[in-house]
Amino acid sequence: MLDGGKLHGIVTAEICVDQHGKVVRIKILRGHPIAYQPVLESVRSWRFAPYKVNGHAVPVVTELEVPFDFRTLPRANQSSKVD
Repeated sequence: MLDGGKLHGIVTAEICVDQHGKVVRIKILRGHPIAYQPVLESVRSWRFAPYKVNGHAVPVVTELEVPFDFRTLPRANQSSKVD
């Protein structure tokens, strides 16, 4: 969604998490394409508690919604320096 020229919304992804809690596969299902790469990079670094079945950690595939908000990014002509 554009709000005053700034993009924000949700990217929905399907992820596979291995038995150690590491994201091993990500598939973008929907959302704005401009947010795909930042979402992919972020989600790849996430770690989850292992999903357990009968006390044993197992891989799991699930969907998740990742909000993004480019409205909070500084403009290119604005300094992000804090004095």
